[in-house]
Amino acid sequence: MNNIQKLVCHPNMPGKGVDSIDVQVTLKPGGRLWMRYHIECDPAHVQLSDPADPLRTDFLWHRTCFETFITRGGQSQYIEFNFCPSSRWAAYQFTDYREGAADLPVEEAPAIHLDLSETHIAIEADVLLPESWRDGPMMMGITTIIEDEEGTLSYWALAHPGDKQEFHDRSCFIHPLQAAE
Repeated sequence: MNNIQKLVCHPNMPGKGVDSIDVQVTLKPGGRLWMRYHIECDPAHVQLSDPADPLRTDFLWHRTCFETFITRGGQSQYIEFNFCPSSRWAAYQFTDYREGAADLPVEEAPAIHLDLSETHIAIEADVLLPESWRDGPMMMGITTIIEDEEGTLSYWALAHPGDKQEFHDRSCFIHPLQAAE
């Protein structure tokens, strides 16, 4: 399945300098997930971390960060991936809503690429899902955190469940994820 999803900014935490965020998602047979987050903006208004070795790193969401959450219908567990423009990444598994958090074992580090121009920032992430997460219909939450030039964070997602941003809320996991035939 290959399509483009539009993220919306949380109304209580408006983003400055960002016109729109679109995300293209493809799940290939064998469990390879490819995502492209495309931000229409003046990159001078967005803080990006400096290039770094592609290491697993916690707390990436304290700065500009691109995320995805994946669950299976009717199950309480879910997984989360974080991608940083520096090429740093994180992967977590949860047994239920914000419970049982642990590092998600992965076979290989996600490949993360930055595409930057005068009018946009784009991050491409290519992830091999763990074997136990390659089958069946799944639902995704697709999110982005943008740090502006003043250090203020804005929160972007497919949906926002309430007055406060909460990406782990199941009502944010609204994009169906199925492998292409």
